[in-house]
Amino acid sequence: MSDNQLDSYQLLCLPFAGGNEFCYQKFDSCLPGNIQMVTFDLPGKGKRIKEKPLRNIHQIVEEIGNQCLNQLDKPYAIYGHSMGALLGHLLVHWLKDHNMPAAEQLFFTSYYAPSHHHDKNREKLSDKEFIEHLSSLNGIPPALLQEKKLLDIFLPILRADIEAIDGYVYEAHEPYNIPITVVAGSLEKGLNGSLRDWNKETKSGVNFYRFEGDHFFIFQEAQRLCSLINATLGQLYAFEP
Repeated sequence: MSDNQLDSYQLLCLPFAGGNEFCYQKFDSCLPGNIQMVTFDLPGKGKRIKEKPLRNIHQIVEEIGNQCLNQLDKPYAIYGHSMGALLGHLLVHWLKDHNMPAAEQLFFTSYYAPSHHHDKNREKLSDKEFIEHLSSLNGIPPALLQEKKLLDIFLPILRADIEAIDGYVYEAHEPYNIPITVVAGSLEKGLNGSLRDWNKETKSGVNFYRFEGDHFFIFQEAQRLCSLINATLGQLYAFEP
């Protein structure tokens, strides 16, 4: 980023598993007006709920990339939580391959470096096993478990995303020249070593933070996370870790 502060940014917000274009709505009131959130309408979700969901991570990236082609009109950063971090990493390479300008900054939360990815084969779990697995990660809101009709709608969407994640095979690329900020929840286990290997993906360095909370700390810590994003992009006030 240059010393001259830019007036505004677009923040491309890539969804976590089961998320749609509204999943980061809470951030809207936490970000300053000169950071414009850009979200993505994907098959099988939100307004496109009647379409067949995508089950391949590269097809999801291509769908997002094609939407980006008509939306990027100012300097931008990329934010992704969990699956969104993997999507963000792959989107950087997709946009480069399509001769698009590079992001100024990447913000990834609660996801291990892609070189640590392995297929967990979770599509073979029964619905009961699948729900138990995701509940152990705090990946399903407890209130949703009490609403069978909503759960019946949500589970196929979530299963499609999990299949896309688990089907990803790591491929080493030339590291990009974009700095990365990585944040994880203090209660998330087993991420420490694998987070550090985000350094393999960039030539521009990685900053690491731990915020209080579990896998979905991003909602309890929305203001703090948005302050970090704002400060990192060179806005008016400093972030205090």
